[in-house]
Amino acid sequence: MDDYWEPSKKKLYSDTNLLRKLIEYDKDNIPASVIEKVKPFESNPNFDPEAVKKSSVAAAGICKWVRAMIVYERVAREVGPKREALAAAEKELKDAVDKLNIKKAELKAVLDKLKELEDGLAASKAKQAELNQQVSDCKVRLARAEKLISGLGGEKGRWQVSSKKLGAAFINLAGDILIASGVIAYLGVFNASMRTEAVTAWIKGLQDPSVNIPCTGQGEGEEYRLQEVIGEPVKIRQWVIDKLPNDSLSIENAIMMSFSDRWPLLIDPQLQGNKWIRNSQEDLKVLRLTKSDYARHLETCIQFGKPVLIENVVESLDPMLQPLLERAIFKAGSLSMIRLGDNTIEYSNDFKLWLTTKLPNPHFAPEVCVTVIILNFVTTLEGLSDALLAILVAKESPEMEKKRQELVIESALSKAQLKEIEDRILYLLSASTGNILDDEELITTLANSKIASQRIEERVVVQERTAKEITEVRLFNEPVAARSSWLFFVVSDLASIETTYQYSLEWFATIFVESIESADKARGAARLDALNRSFLSKLYINICRSLFEKDKTLFSFLTAIKMLAFDGELNQRELTLLLQVSFLTAIKMLAFDGELNQRELTLLLQVRMLAFDGELKLNQRKSTLLLQVSPVDG
Repeated sequence: MDDYWEPSKKKLYSDTNLLRKLIEYDKDNIPASVIEKVKPFESNPNFDPEAVKKSSVAAAGICKWVRAMIVYERVAREVGPKREALAAAEKELKDAVDKLNIKKAELKAVLDKLKELEDGLAASKAKQAELNQQVSDCKVRLARAEKLISGLGGEKGRWQVSSKKLGAAFINLAGDILIASGVIAYLGVFNASMRTEAVTAWIKGLQDPSVNIPCTGQGEGEEYRLQEVIGEPVKIRQWVIDKLPNDSLSIENAIMMSFSDRWPLLIDPQLQGNKWIRNSQEDLKVLRLTKSDYARHLETCIQFGKPVLIENVVESLDPMLQPLLERAIFKAGSLSMIRLGDNTIEYSNDFKLWLTTKLPNPHFAPEVCVTVIILNFVTTLEGLSDALLAILVAKESPEMEKKRQELVIESALSKAQLKEIEDRILYLLSASTGNILDDEELITTLANSKIASQRIEERVVVQERTAKEITEVRLFNEPVAARSSWLFFVVSDLASIETTYQYSLEWFATIFVESIESADKARGAARLDALNRSFLSKLYINICRSLFEKDKTLFSFLTAIKMLAFDGELNQRELTLLLQVSFLTAIKMLAFDGELNQRELTLLLQVRMLAFDGELKLNQRKSTLLLQVSPVDG
């Protein structure tokens, strides 16, 4: 082996860039001849770095570098083809990636086009769905429009009339409410004629140029009726079903009671208002001030909100009731409280109170009058006639009276249903926003309204036939009921002669029923005549049993006069002359006894001249009637 160390050592020592040359040596391109020359050194034990290190550390480093280059070259020779293969593979990969990128770009373009087409398809489908929905909405709206037209078409005429009435009512609203407030506040205690007189005066006052407030009743032929101004027909019908007398005075009383903020005190000698309250209120507690435990029951009802009827009150009330009548309610935390006597109790807002008196003409203290609304429930001719007619028809034609009662109930239910439906429709119309045809609840309500209206109309046709039959029966029997009701006021007027002559309406109705049962059986007009005679006879006999002897003739006379007035056969001038003749006949008897002065004699002669001229003649009908009702004992 050639030894180049000496010349090489000089070269190496003198080269200052040796380390850099070693680092930057092109190890990837070592010539094969160089490798052949240095390869023997790899197996030479003296060329071991540890051995060389003993001589020179620098030479040991070069030894390590040479050995590394040999190893590297051997490895590179083995790795080289692999590198070339790797480079070829990488080139092929790059070409493939380039082609892939091209394909990806093409795919992206296709996908973009596909997405564009899909978006277009989705938009078309959405448009199609929208159009389908519009078609569906149009069909639904068309169906609803048909229902709407069908539901409201038949109501046009009625609603036009209602609109016209509401327009007039709106103009008269202020005046009507003003008069209604006055009626509720001041006129409850008066009878029908006095109420009419007061209302007429108020209407004239509103017509004064300085006031000039329009109201109902100012026009030609108009009449102010409280039940038409603030009354609700459905409620009124229910009141009548609950045995409220079917006359304008009683209906007005019920309306005042419902609108007043004060507790009602009913002047109810015939107990008609008492009966109505008992029928209209559930779980009603009836108390009397004469009972020792009434206060305890009253407190319980106030706490639990139960209705209370205090009946048969007198002119002076228990002072304990004053806070209740004044509604002296105060708050204790979140609770409403009231003080009754020495006790403070919880007050329920559901509590209701009625007071009734059987006194026909009571005189209450001012402090009572200002805390309650006093209502005059004294029997009226109209209400009594209707009640007696119902009794008579029930006895004569029980099936027909049953039909009438059922008809009244059905009619009330029908009107209540219509009122509820109309209120619901008006509420939905006022609350509806947007297209009215989109409000399914409103259209459904209208459709149900139409169905209900048709059913009600069908029932009305049946009811009209029944009502016609009932009306014929009632009209046939009405003269008897009306005639009998007139007689009740003859009986009630006897109290002005003697205060002990007191007769209840219930007793009078019992006599009426007994007379129907005992009257001669007949048909047509003969039956009516038999009923009149039977009732007149029974009433007269029963009344005379309770009269002083001195008053029997007077009762006969009053009865005869009332019946003549009912039959339209009473001449007021003849009645006046008859009364005068009775007086002058007494004077004539005084003249016979020598107790008549010249002035009285002149008057007697004047009356005799009138009698001579035929002014005092009574026809046979009147004479017969007087004999019929004369005292049975002669």
